Amino acid sequence: MEINLINPALPGQKSATTQAAPKDEKLWEIAQNFESFYMYQVLELMQPPPSEDALFGGGFAEQMFRHTLNEQTASNITNSGGVGLADSIYQQLTRYQEVQ
Repeated sequence: MEINLINPALPGQKSATTQAAPKDEKLWEIAQNFESFYMYQVLELMQPPPSEDALFGGGFAEQMFRHTLNEQTASNITNSGGVGLADSIYQQLTRYQEVQ
């Protein structure tokens, strides 16, 4: 039995890396971008306000680094399976296309 430490699946559940690729790659990319942006916003809101006793001493450089770190963390979360938001958005977008 293979165990994926980056994206472990619950028993009886497929991990995001083993699921079949979506039919419409453009819609899947849009859904993943939205999930990544959402996760970035969540990470930004979780950060304490900058102060002089901050992790790297505070200042402009730390503020810039935090944003970059949050962007990359959000992207890594999404690329490793995310929180399931991209799957839901993709399903809704494909349903909307079928109606059109």
